[in-house]
Amino acid sequence: MGEPDRVLALATEAMRGGNLADKVIFTLAKAAGNLKLEKQDHEVLRQAVQFLKEVKSGYDWIDEPTISPESKTYAFSFKTAASSWWQMVSSPLQFVEDINVMIKTTEDLSEDKPPNRDSLRKTRLFFDRVFRHSIDRFSTLTARPEVPELRDAEY
Repeated sequence: MGEPDRVLALATEAMRGGNLADKVIFTLAKAAGNLKLEKQDHEVLRQAVQFLKEVKSGYDWIDEPTISPESKTYAFSFKTAASSWWQMVSSPLQFVEDINVMIKTTEDLSEDKPPNRDSLRKTRLFFDRVFRHSIDRFSTLTARPEVPELRDAEY
């Protein structure tokens, strides 16, 4: 895999995370506005739960590293979350607590249970930061001078 292919793969991965975050933000806004969540909203929430559990698994992986088909996914999810949320927490313990709160919030919403408003706000802020991080990562990767095929592309 050449440098342009590698960078494009990383940029695509970054945008995949941004796309999910965008959908989650919209779904959480609907929930905050007490709007009815549709079938596709519940699917987005299930994907959010899966992502958050991958983040937690990535965090746990640091203490007990193992190689498995899921290792790359867990590591990428954790890196994305940590890069997006590190300024919002004062310790690793708070990071894990926040992730657990967000898992419960998205699980509750996916089961049509009313969420805690503060937890909903925190979850929405988290996914907003993931979205912004993904956009920044994509822009940084595609502007690299060693990859003119991407830098000079007309969009």
